[in-house]
Amino acid sequence: MGEAADPGASYPGEFVVQSRFVGAWAMLTLAGELDLATVPAAECELAQAERQTRLVLLDLSGVSLMDSTGLHMVIKAARRLADRNGRLVLVDVPRSVRRLFEVTRTIDHLDIVRDALGFLATDLAGRASGARVRPDSPKKQLHHLP
Repeated sequence: MGEAADPGASYPGEFVVQSRFVGAWAMLTLAGELDLATVPAAECELAQAERQTRLVLLDLSGVSLMDSTGLHMVIKAARRLADRNGRLVLVDVPRSVRRLFEVTRTIDHLDIVRDALGFLATDLAGRASGARVRPDSPKKQLHHLP
């Protein structure tokens, strides 16, 4: 399967979503503020990725702010993918966003990695050997969030 990339779509407040689909996985890169005004655009791209693959990497390195609407979007996407034996993997989470995950006690329920390429290389090697890759942080079931 070939590689397809969206050069990026701009939304209110200079929010940008870039989507890349490569074989069995998709990478969505978000930049700007992920809030009530911009979550619908991100959700639309996430839904498209979920329809095409079961492994979605969500690069948050460019997210300058995430409110509860963005948090809810991440949790819902992770649950939907998990229900289909898929995964949402958060990549390069900024300190402020990580703090939101910590304060809301959701950090232990999410797959978070520092480096997408390192994760993918390890994931491919793990699949070849039958093992599943462990994220940087231990994950508990999303269905048991406090």
